[in-house]
Amino acid sequence: MRALPLTQSALGLIIRSMRHPALYLIATAFLFSSCGKNETATQPTSTENDPKIVAETTAPAKLDDSILEQGIVATLQLAAKRAVDELSKPESFANNEALRIKLPESFAPVESALEKIGQEKILNDFTDSLNEAARSAVAASPQILSETIKKMQVQDVMTIWRGGDDAATRYLETNTRKQISELMLPIIKKQTEDTGATRYFKQITELLPKKKGGLLDNLAALAGVQIPSDFDLDQFVSDKALDGLYTTLASEEAKIRANPAERSTELIKSAFDYFKKK
Repeated sequence: MRALPLTQSALGLIIRSMRHPALYLIATAFLFSSCGKNETATQPTSTENDPKIVAETTAPAKLDDSILEQGIVATLQLAAKRAVDELSKPESFANNEALRIKLPESFAPVESALEKIGQEKILNDFTDSLNEAARSAVAASPQILSETIKKMQVQDVMTIWRGGDDAATRYLETNTRKQISELMLPIIKKQTEDTGATRYFKQITELLPKKKGGLLDNLAALAGVQIPSDFDLDQFVSDKALDGLYTTLASEEAKIRANPAERSTELIKSAFDYFKKK
């Protein structure tokens, strides 16, 4: 049983009444009765079942058109996170025909020449390393993507909301691709080194004919085999990595637009609900 607080005057009353048993019993009963009332009066009232309180804590704040811009940014943040998670999986580029990186058409003569002298393996290794470099670069760059989206100034908000399933992604790509590419390039360079792409590229270059001779001299005389002079390995991988990223991000955006169950935050849910009422 919990002890009840006693005031100085109440304690004095009990002590004085102890000389008279009947008076003592009455004083004690009165004191405990008063303490119980005071305790009940000061005990906080539960609001768990108060409809008004429940409504105030669960109902969204008053919304205005600003929720639409916030909703676009939040949707892109969610789609980007899911896209990066998906592309971070092993062989995400290599095993997806839509994303798999292949050498550019300008490399066709080089590929043909190497195949004719039994160097298919180095071509395959080189291609595999390009896909792994792109995968690793995307996996290492979620912060870049998140910060870029957060700082993006959204114009034509209603056009994006009323656009196609990937309208927000395409707006993001148009307005931030160059910036994201520049931020990701150092990561790409590291990954082309780490995955062996740079090494394979150098080996392929050494197999091709030089001005004073080389392994493919005779073939080169007939086919004019050479690596395109404007080919930049790191920029090529960066471009392909971003192609895959935006493609996957667009797919995730489409899921969020089409299926309410994909809208996993209250902000996104509120934005879509608000847009429907416009």
